[in-house]
Amino acid sequence: MQNITFEELPRLVGELHKKLDDLEYLLITTMQRSTSSSPKVEVLSIEQAAEFLNLNKTTIYSLVSRRQIPNYKQGKRLYFFLHELTEWIIEGRKKTDKELQTDAQNYIHTTGIKKSK
Repeated sequence: MQNITFEELPRLVGELHKKLDDLEYLLITTMQRSTSSSPKVEVLSIEQAAEFLNLNKTTIYSLVSRRQIPNYKQGKRLYFFLHELTEWIIEGRKKTDKELQTDAQNYIHTTGIKKSK
């Protein structure tokens, strides 16, 4: 990199400012294009849902009948949204022992329960 003199600073700051303006414009237009196009909602059949969840179709039917899995029914057909199945999986996450211990300590701290000796 070349040495910059004091006299060159105003010109270089101007160039830098222009480049930042160009980058900002590109970023804004890119974001507008990505948000203006409607996101694709992926609808799955029961076969596709079973494959995605790595479950048998009979297990899926059982979960549906017990209302334990998000689904939609049109006529005799079942449909599932990929994003809802993903959320359903995430909701079933089990906490680690460390997370449970932290939750217990926070509960004790917020309720004012004193530890027994």
